[in-house]
Amino acid sequence: MSKTTTLAKPTLGGKTKAEAVLAFAEAGAVPEITGAKQAAADKLYKLSGGNPETAKAIIQQSIENRWKGLFELKNNSNGTKKTGHPTFDDVQAAFNRSVNQRQQAGD
Repeated sequence: MSKTTTLAKPTLGGKTKAEAVLAFAEAGAVPEITGAKQAAADKLYKLSGGNPETAKAIIQQSIENRWKGLFELKNNSNGTKKTGHPTFDDVQAAFNRSVNQRQQAGD
């Protein structure tokens, strides 16, 4: 019987690559950024809407899929974007539920 060994997920100081990059940036340890790096930082900010959790998810998605760039989050299993922000449809549905509940309470 042969024993199977699984490799641990590569980490940097106990963090994933994405976490290490973000921790580095959050600590203000990022040197002056120019050119392509600045463009990538700007794109990440735009794609994430400035939301740090969404930015982490975007970076993690690119790492996991071995992409050579940053892209809008793909849909999750229920068909909604993983942005961390409600969509217009989410807000409209919540509003409609609230109106219906008030109408039922008033009847």
